[in-house]
Amino acid sequence: MSLSEQNYEPALKYGAFINGTNLRPGAYYGSVSVNSSGSATRVSLFGSSNTVTFDGTLTNVNIIAPDTTKGTIDLMSDQGTICRLIKSGTAGGSTGSAITPIAFQNGSLLYVVSAGADNANLEAVFYTFA
Repeated sequence: MSLSEQNYEPALKYGAFINGTNLRPGAYYGSVSVNSSGSATRVSLFGSSNTVTFDGTLTNVNIIAPDTTKGTIDLMSDQGTICRLIKSGTAGGSTGSAITPIAFQNGSLLYVVSAGADNANLEAVFYTFA
């Protein structure tokens, strides 16, 4: 085994394995990214499932705007709005929010809502527990 394989082995052994819409987490720190859609009522944060299938904590949220349309992008849960990010009207513009860590549980709803044509790519940083 080479030195580089030894360095990566813990991450491969304990990381999350994403296969389609299934997420089988161990202790994991990572991010997920989805494109919001003004034409959809809501876009699930973790794939096509309406509910999260594991426990974890959100630590940061940011958006990247694909166009110059100004507007708002909300990250929502079944408890209400987690955070609202404002598109400034610059294509490729990025807005982020270091949030107070927010725990979520298996079965929670986590989804992105954009009004009208307020589309953006939303990334959420999270960690899970072993």
